[in-house]
Parts: sequence; structure tokens; C-alpha cells
Amino acid sequence: MAFRESARGAWQRTPAFALTTLWRGTREALRWPGTYPGGYHLVDWLLVLPLLAAAVYAVARFRPAFSGYLVLSLLVPLSYVFDPRPLMSLPRFALVMFPAFWAWAEATERGWVPRTAIVGVSAAGLGMLAMLFANWYYIF
Repeated sequence: MAFRESARGAWQRTPAFALTTLWRGTREALRWPGTYPGGYHLVDWLLVLPLLAAAVYAVARFRPAFSGYLVLSLLVPLSYVFDPRPLMSLPRFALVMFPAFWAWAEATERGWVPRTAIVGVSAAGLGMLAMLFANWYYIF
């Protein structure tokens, strides 16, 4: 038991309600754009927003097993947060949330989202994050 408590203290994560985490993450992202700590919050928020939109679509459209996997995969990092940066690591955890990627693929295939828009936004995001990573900014 002592090891578990010391590990929890080392990670500095605290339990939180998922909607409260989203609210705090949005507030922090929009509070100081362009300043040093505010940029991290904004990058996290800009990556989580499309993930949440895809999750809403996936819950309405896909099988319950895939929807449940996606919702639970979102709830875990949203419910156990690092207080100074509420959405930290959520974009990294999103890499295994495959139903969200299916949702974007289906939206593109049906013509609701132009393919060039997704490719352009993805390429710009990759370029920006690669530049930040190469310059030793701790993105995720």
C-alpha cells in the first residue's frame, strides 16, 4: 500500500470529474494563448477537441462495443488529471482510440469533411508539433 501511495504522489495525478476536467482544460487553453505555459494548454485543447467530436459521432453511429471502448478510453485520462495541466497526455493516449479515427474516415468518405481539409490540418499540425519537439518543448 505504501508503494502505491508513493507512486501516486510521484505522478501528481488527482481524481476529478471528467466534465470538470474538460471545462478546466478549455478555460486554461483560452486564458493565455501565446504565452509560455498557455501554449501547452492550447495545443492539448486543439488536439482533444476533434477527438471529442469524433467520439460523439462514434457513439451515435458505431456498435456499442466500439463506442464503449472509446468512451472508457476517454474517461480514464479525463478522470485522473495533473492539476496544473488538465488535458496533459490525453492526445498521446488518443493514439489507441481507433473508433475515433474510424469516425473521421467515415466523415471523409461520406463527404461531410473535405479530404484536403483533413490532410492540410494534419500536415500543419505535424509540422508544428515536430518543430516544437525538435526545439525541446515538452509537448506530451
